[in-house]
This record gives sequence, structure tokens and C-alpha cells, in this order.
Amino acid sequence: MSVLGLGLAMSLYAGSDGESKIRSSNTTELRKRIAGGIEANFKEFPFAVSIFENSLQICGGTLLSNKVVLTAAHCLKVLKNNKYVKTDAKLFNVRFGSANSADNINEIGVKSTHVHEKFDRMPNHNDIGIMFLEKGITEDQEKEYGIEYGKIFNRLVHEDMKTVAIGWGRQFQDGNRSNKLRVADILLSDYGLCESADYKYDGNNEM
Repeated sequence: MSVLGLGLAMSLYAGSDGESKIRSSNTTELRKRIAGGIEANFKEFPFAVSIFENSLQICGGTLLSNKVVLTAAHCLKVLKNNKYVKTDAKLFNVRFGSANSADNINEIGVKSTHVHEKFDRMPNHNDIGIMFLEKGITEDQEKEYGIEYGKIFNRLVHEDMKTVAIGWGRQFQDGNRSNKLRVADILLSDYGLCESADYKYDGNNEM
């Protein structure tokens, strides 16, 4: 089983609240979303950012550079008249340098967004998006907050590979969101198990 590094980085670290076809590390049960986990040490994930739209936290993301954020495409679009259209980039803000998403000391606006040209919300094909920040994170900020940038995993992945998911998602299935960054250990599942779920699955295009 192979996954594009870009897709892997997004699905494991973006922290969005979309449906996830993931098994937990201590069960064979297929879960519909990543939930639970424990509070994360930000020093272990210094590339993590929280994304806000009109002051409402909607997703998480990964810093790829001082001006580029990787996130899910569905975080950047909204349904209008039965069609998904891009949200105005000016409505977004990105917070960095803290595990607490309520901390708005370090907040940067978004200059533009780009969504994978073959993104399909149902059933989440090519769910990859990029945000370009209005200004770059400075070297002084990198040093003060220990900022590091995410790296793309470009090797093959396989069933039962141990990974982690991070984000400000729900603390339990259909529960409340957390303001604190959380981390959960997960195992990757094979196609057969994913296809057995109660929704359509079409291989590794569903990132």
C-alpha cells in the first residue's frame, strides 16, 4: 500500500474534523473519526497550527514553511447552492506557536488559498489544500516559540504501520472540541477494512 507523502502528512497531522477511516492502536474496530487521545506536548509538534474562519476555529494545519500551511481542502470551501466554492481567503486567520488554540498572540491573516483541482467533497477525494499567509513567520518568532516546519513523508506506508494523529478535534465521538492540542496513536488500516465501512471508499485518493 502506498500513499503520497503530501496526502499522508495532511491526513495524519492536519487535525481537521472530517470523517476518518482509522483504527485505534488497541482495537480492530474501525472508527469514523479520530477522537480522544491525550494532551500533546507542543515541542513534539512545533509545525501545528489552528485555522480560524470569522473567529471560529474550523481546522488544523501543518506549517510547511514560514508562509505556507498544508490543510484539508474541505476546510477551504463552503457549500452554496448545492455547489462547493472557495471561501474568501481574507476570512481566515492562522494561529501558531502554541498548543492552546485560544491563544491568539501569534495570528496571521491568509493571502490566498489553493485546493486540489480534483477535490471532491463526496466522498472526499484529493482532500488537500494549501494556504499562503499574508506575511512570513519571522526568525525571531521561530526561535522564541520553537517553530519547526513539517516534512513530507515520501516513503511507502503499510497496514498496521504505527502513526499518530494530532489536532484540536473532538475529545470523544460526537463530543466537544478541545482548545488544547491532542495526540492519539493510530494504526493504518488496509483497503479491505476501509471498504467494509458504511460509506464509499476509493483507495488512497481519499486523503
